[in-house]
Amino acid sequence: MEHAKNDSSGTDDDLPNPGIIRASKGLACSGIMAIASGPMSSDKDPRDMEFQVHCIEIEAYSAVLRAFIAQSNDLSWGKEELISELRKELRVSDVEHREILGKVHSDDSIKFLRESLKNAEVQLAAMNPPPLGPNSIGHVPCKKLKQGHMTVSASPQYLTYAQPSSTAVQLPAKHARDDQFGRMGTLFSSQSNGQALGPVNLNMQPNKVKARGSLIVQASKKGFVHSGVDILKPGSDIIEILATDKLIHEVERVCGGENPEPALVQRAKLILKDHERALLEAIGKLADVSDGDDSPDRIQYMSQEPQSRAHTRSIRVANISDLAEEREIREFFSFSGDIEHIEIRGNVGSGRIAFVTFKDPKALEIALLLSGATIVDQIVSITPAEDYIPRSEEQVMADNVTIEAPVSIYSPTVEGKSSPGDEQVHVSKAHDVVAAMIAKGSAFRQDAISKAKAFDEKHQLMAKASAKVSSFDKRVGLSEKITVGISVVNEKVKSVDQKLHVSNKTMAALTVAEQKLNDTGTAVKTNRYVTAGTAWFHGAFGKMAKAGHVARTKTREKFQLAVTNLTAKVSSLQEAAKQSADYDNNRWKMGTFKTLLFMLLILHSSVAGGAVYLKYKDPKQPLNVRINDLLHRMTLAEKIGQMSQIERATATAEAIKKHFIGSVLSGGGSVPAPRASAETWMNMITEMQKSALSTRLGIPIIYGIDAVHGHNNVYRATIFPHNIGLGATRDPALVRQIGAATALEVRATGIPYVFAPCVAVCRDPRWGRCYESYSEDPKVVEQMTEIIDGLQGTVPANSRKGVPFLAGRKNVAACAKHYVGDGGTYKGINENDTVIDLHGLLSIHMAPYYLAIIRGVSTVMVSYSSWNGVKMHANRRLVTDFLKNTLRFRGFVISDWQGIDKITTPPHANYSYSVTAGISAGIDMVMIPNDYTEFINDLTDQVESKIIPMSRIDDAARRILRVKFTMGLFENPFPDPSLVDQLGKQEHRELARDAVRRSLVLLKNGKSADAPVLPLPKKTGSILVTGSHADNLGYQCGGWTITWQGLGGNNLTIGTTIFEAIKATVDPTTQIVFSEDPDAGFLERNHFSYAVVVVGEQPYAETFGDNLNLTIPEPGPSLIRTVCGSIKCVVVVVSGRPLVIEPYVGVMDAVVAAWLPGSEGQGVADVIFGDYGFSGKLPRTWFRSVEQLPMNVGDRHYDPLFPYGFGLTTKPARAQQ
Repeated sequence: MEHAKNDSSGTDDDLPNPGIIRASKGLACSGIMAIASGPMSSDKDPRDMEFQVHCIEIEAYSAVLRAFIAQSNDLSWGKEELISELRKELRVSDVEHREILGKVHSDDSIKFLRESLKNAEVQLAAMNPPPLGPNSIGHVPCKKLKQGHMTVSASPQYLTYAQPSSTAVQLPAKHARDDQFGRMGTLFSSQSNGQALGPVNLNMQPNKVKARGSLIVQASKKGFVHSGVDILKPGSDIIEILATDKLIHEVERVCGGENPEPALVQRAKLILKDHERALLEAIGKLADVSDGDDSPDRIQYMSQEPQSRAHTRSIRVANISDLAEEREIREFFSFSGDIEHIEIRGNVGSGRIAFVTFKDPKALEIALLLSGATIVDQIVSITPAEDYIPRSEEQVMADNVTIEAPVSIYSPTVEGKSSPGDEQVHVSKAHDVVAAMIAKGSAFRQDAISKAKAFDEKHQLMAKASAKVSSFDKRVGLSEKITVGISVVNEKVKSVDQKLHVSNKTMAALTVAEQKLNDTGTAVKTNRYVTAGTAWFHGAFGKMAKAGHVARTKTREKFQLAVTNLTAKVSSLQEAAKQSADYDNNRWKMGTFKTLLFMLLILHSSVAGGAVYLKYKDPKQPLNVRINDLLHRMTLAEKIGQMSQIERATATAEAIKKHFIGSVLSGGGSVPAPRASAETWMNMITEMQKSALSTRLGIPIIYGIDAVHGHNNVYRATIFPHNIGLGATRDPALVRQIGAATALEVRATGIPYVFAPCVAVCRDPRWGRCYESYSEDPKVVEQMTEIIDGLQGTVPANSRKGVPFLAGRKNVAACAKHYVGDGGTYKGINENDTVIDLHGLLSIHMAPYYLAIIRGVSTVMVSYSSWNGVKMHANRRLVTDFLKNTLRFRGFVISDWQGIDKITTPPHANYSYSVTAGISAGIDMVMIPNDYTEFINDLTDQVESKIIPMSRIDDAARRILRVKFTMGLFENPFPDPSLVDQLGKQEHRELARDAVRRSLVLLKNGKSADAPVLPLPKKTGSILVTGSHADNLGYQCGGWTITWQGLGGNNLTIGTTIFEAIKATVDPTTQIVFSEDPDAGFLERNHFSYAVVVVGEQPYAETFGDNLNLTIPEPGPSLIRTVCGSIKCVVVVVSGRPLVIEPYVGVMDAVVAAWLPGSEGQGVADVIFGDYGFSGKLPRTWFRSVEQLPMNVGDRHYDPLFPYGFGLTTKPARAQQ
């Protein structure tokens, strides 16, 4: 059950202390009952048994609240949950709760006690207390001590679980029978996605437990390394915790006295607090500890590596082919780093593994990247071997496992004993080295020149090549070899790729080579190995760097010319090398030549037009292969560009190209031109897409728009009823059809992405976005997530849960919003705080997101609101830990409009902090409509400064790319002109008209059930149509129509007003008179058969719609009294929520809730004149007065004017006749 935020603020009234209440139970209870509503009214006889019982319940509840408030002024999550349960058990209404709470807060004795305890806690925390004796805890007389759960999210102190606890103390060693506090653990399966398999008795001595940070762990336990962030490194399947309820129960049971010593009471509280921190932290980490998913999608953020990993030099290579020998394994890992030792275990045919030990632990970083590649004929799995200890040769031989001597495949030939084919062998091997370095993706992961030097020194290739260069030139020709070498290296790359299946790493190496060319040229010039003999070659590298720049910006032909010029320079180097008598000079020149050849081949392979195969552009490749291939090519700037969504008005071609912008949106009312046609929209998006595709990697943009009740930003589009009306239909199949129609109309303007649906559960109609919610009942909202199937298409039955889905080019990517709890804010104030316990959050507000994710929703938008004081845009616990890790959502998370700015109060007060908090929380794409350069620059600085890890950026970019690939944007980036005629299609308007019919809720029909007024006759004398909303299309559509806030009048789009619909429906002989605000004289002069009065709210959106009064604006109430007092009338209420109508219900003959019906007003006339019957049901409670709010179905104080689910029904007039 929810508690309003002011539940802990209290009032200025006084509440007697428990002693006074006990002395006069009946009087105290009567005083409380006087303000209660519902079943606990004050007219009950105090001697009545049930009344007496309830008095005792009130007394007990008051005592608990006094105890809690004495501990802390704020009710934490745990206490809220306990209070909620207690209220249910003790039957305490909200009114009673507020009254008691207010009195407790105003009690000076409670305030004094609370401050005294607080001061004592500070003093005790600073002390070094002596060890507790055997009777300290077990025999302290403290029956009243009961520690509630602590507030974590509401206090900055606990925003990060790993912050040290200032109150952590060592648990006392107690072994007496009364002191055996309950100890238990929970066993989690690493394959069970966080599901507990069962309790485990740990039988752990209390003195073996100590507090580390804020997590209580066993001193001798291994396997959990506290990283300093919100995650545990799983090394064991057991999380050890104390059984909280058992602990509290035992503390209370063994503490039996009336006057406990304050210091000992405080000690017990500190123990409970530390335990609570441990429990909350363990719960927060269950998903990470138990999640066994090793897919590339899983990203963990560790602030430091485990100690054992930091010094690991060995890897474990599983699934070794029977055909693989040490030679192949050494070749495979040769460019990861210097190999110290290789050990192969297992026999042929029985499964083999290998352990490779490197000299440098850093080599593991490269080696682990090769996991999934092929050695000989089998895909291998590569993992760190942290516990591996290399065995001696004697141990290995004792196991009958042969170890080959570590002989390099590039071992030099003994001088003077070369065989006839040695020259060609050495040349071939040199090219193998180049090809392998390219293919294995390590070409520029480390310094390329240092690599060349290392190979030269190790294998003496350059010296041998120098000795044999003359004969080699005679047979092949160096100049010709450089030209032919391009095709040779391509063939080598292809052969190595076929052999090792690491084409994605090949592409990564080539791309990085191109990016780093200028930097590499500079490094080469300053390298001692290169500059040892002469400065002449500096110019050659300068020319090569310039050629690289030309190649990236000009045509392939110009680059070929640069290659030719560079080849001539190399030929000169060849001649100089042959003429030189100095061996060392020959060596450096040939080493430089080989390096130049190596870099030239890489450069040419990278920029040769059409010659490079790009996996990410191949739709036949698996999704993750495409994502990984593209992600490995992207620079930091390109990744951050993908994370940036800017507004249409600022999305110039220059901005898109310069910043690699990943997404563009239209804000409310942002259009390419007033009343722009579908073709105009398509042309605008086509130009933007061309700019995006002209960038280095050609990643298309994703254009998004709010389509919350049809394609509401676009002139001539079909405007469907707002969600509150659709909730009244209770028809998921209808909503799915509306989603499909909306998708077609959005695609008709070339847009592939919509910020819909809103799956908020509105719990207070004072909220300005309540009409965007389908219902106050989460079950109804869950059913209405069927609209996602309409927008995106239905997910195939065998699809993986959480992965985004899009059926085709007639569908659009959807966005579930606003995550999470935006419909439960205090007093319905937009962007405010939702104060509710975790159970309430999950069962009420989180429920629709479960189904949205199952339906494959592509994106989730974060709410402006807070949960228990923590801004959702900065809530890592709910965004990353729960949404991404627990619910396994694999699409991307997007902020709301300038959402990260609002993390601080006032907005943008500390933008760097907001960027850190928002991105670290798990936001992947940031809606920064105008000041996008500030965001891009700030985020870039934070990544380069290691404030935000690169893994977080990769996670965001990966998710965005996943959605884009799933949508088919890489294959079909441009709008489809054949869909233009879908905008405002008549078939869609008929669907909207049917939705209006089904959404109407009949609240009253006649002064009595025996004399119904509806349906109205079509043929009669004259009908008065009146009211501000009768002939106003803008009012009828509401907010988010053409503009953000909506507009009044009939010129904003195409549609039918209710007045126009009535004229088109009645018999031609019936006279229709429209007067927006007639006076009494006008009514007397005309003899109307009846009147249709249409009144309601004027358009609004978001915060502008927050309303604490919820009355019908004037002249609506006056008009109702005047007209309905003189003529038989039907009142149609056009509004985004229930309004106060109780004062006028008596004079109304019939009342219809029409909600915000949209462009097709004909649906209203269809039903009130009997072509169709009424069938709608209230999607939310219709209250009597705002003083009752918040009031939702199931609340104890539920006393509505019309209850949730209410709705009278009628049959069509033809059926009645």
